[in-house]
Amino acid sequence: MTLYWGLGIGDWAQSPIPNPQSPIPNPQLYYKKYNIINYYKLYNYIKIIYKLSKINIMEKNEFLYKILLLGDASVGKTCFYMQYTENTFHEVHITTVGIENKTTNVTIENKTYKVQIWDTAGQERFRSITKNYYKGAHGIVLIYDVTNKDTFENVRKWIKQIKEEVDEKVSIILVGNKIDIEDKRVITKEQGESMAQEFGLTHYECSAKTGENVQQSLKDLVKTTVENFSKVVENIQLKKNIKKKKKCCS
Repeated sequence: MTLYWGLGIGDWAQSPIPNPQSPIPNPQLYYKKYNIINYYKLYNYIKIIYKLSKINIMEKNEFLYKILLLGDASVGKTCFYMQYTENTFHEVHITTVGIENKTTNVTIENKTYKVQIWDTAGQERFRSITKNYYKGAHGIVLIYDVTNKDTFENVRKWIKQIKEEVDEKVSIILVGNKIDIEDKRVITKEQGESMAQEFGLTHYECSAKTGENVQQSLKDLVKTTVENFSKVVENIQLKKNIKKKKKCCS
């Protein structure tokens, strides 16, 4: 079924399934009016489907490590993402709709690794979309807001969902964000460390605004992730080398 865009905002048209006896589709088009909200939803779903097709690709023989940023809405996932990838902070930003990602290089002990960081929506209505992105994840940054008790208490719900969806080799770190707003803090560092110990996670506190501990926490996660998946990567490279040898010898 072919999708056509009309001239008006939110208009779309689709051609009926062509007659199997004829190579030429029926030229008659059927139009249906959509409001701008549905147009926006459709646009974002198309973006999501396109990005799903690019998960876990191998570029120039380099393994692509997939890191997810998870947590409730407004804990600062996008700010964390922007601070790490672009070294910038914006006081005001648009709520993440669906998923955004960016590929970057991380250097550890003189070796460079290609990492794709995924910024996910924290709102409940986008939770089903977010779950689709667990597939193929190698590392997870679970973020809560030290100035918001609810986001901290919801860490248990996130961990339960993560454990149901990902492989046990996936590395997870727990990060308390917004430590720059010390006068509004309601979750102590000790509480964060206790929660992390309960689930066997490494705990960090950071500020996506000032950049404190953002780079270090991600770098430590990538290092652990590389170690956990080293055998997987070696096997993939071994299979590729075997295929190359077969082509050369054939």
